[in-house]
Amino acid sequence: MQKTQFINELSIGDDVDSLFSIKYKYNIILYKNGFMFLMGLSDRTGDIEAIYWGGNEKNSTQNVHEMLKEGDIVHVTGKVGEYKNKLKIDIKESNIDLAKQYNIEDFIVKSKENVDALLSHILKIRDSLHDGYLKKLLNDFLTDQKFIKDFKTAPAALAYHHAYTGGLLEHSLNVAKICETLSEIYPNKMNRDLMIVGAILHDIGKIIEYKTTTNIKITENGILLGHITSGVDIVLKKIEKIPNFPELTKNKLIHILLSHHGKKENGSPIEPSFPEAVAVYYADEADAKIKRYIELIEKANGSKEFYIYDSKIGNIFTK
Repeated sequence: MQKTQFINELSIGDDVDSLFSIKYKYNIILYKNGFMFLMGLSDRTGDIEAIYWGGNEKNSTQNVHEMLKEGDIVHVTGKVGEYKNKLKIDIKESNIDLAKQYNIEDFIVKSKENVDALLSHILKIRDSLHDGYLKKLLNDFLTDQKFIKDFKTAPAALAYHHAYTGGLLEHSLNVAKICETLSEIYPNKMNRDLMIVGAILHDIGKIIEYKTTTNIKITENGILLGHITSGVDIVLKKIEKIPNFPELTKNKLIHILLSHHGKKENGSPIEPSFPEAVAVYYADEADAKIKRYIELIEKANGSKEFYIYDSKIGNIFTK
């Protein structure tokens, strides 16, 4: 079946007959007319909540619930409604089933930026470096074809910011750009090359922390080690292959990776202790938060309210 309806095109009252990916599902609950459960549906244009309204037979609803797995592509018929100022799809009993044929590209959210152009910008940054060891290190990453493939397709997060393929590359470049500006504000006061390479590599562990199919999922590595530990391991393995790499440069670069979440309560095993590390931390924080605000405001486009509420941020003015 060819997908003809996309989430960003849906409006209240629309009849739905299309394919979607299962993003999540909640447990079955009892309501006055039977059994129901909530789920999240997504495609490459966004996501929407859906409610499956089952009948009085719990087993029937249970069978549907058990059939649906996170990441499955499903054929849904239903109607678009609204709940708490958000669109939702109401799905009546038996109006959802696993799709047999589909185009996977309809369900993979990608960066709106040209990832090849983003990578070209990073290559130019590499060429601008003066420190031979840091330039060699970054070049070893950028000439590793497997790394390039992973870097161009990895997301920067599960959901919070840049949560799409190419998101990690986009975010890493943004952090590097912010750090470049800071090096211009404080000329000869900061080690530009150290800061820029740290910015580009700060989240590099995310290439193995996440995997992307129709949804972004965390890997076993992500659960057990996390991207900071994995990133340090990846960088150290590259450094080990560079003869006479300066010990202090290595330690300061690793410190930037370890401290880029800032406070220990935010996940950093150590807090930033020199200007370049502080710069990467705040550049990372700034890009992530600004991107989150922009994404939420764009998603709320057309809302009757002048603000929206986000559980992690709070009130966001949308006009």
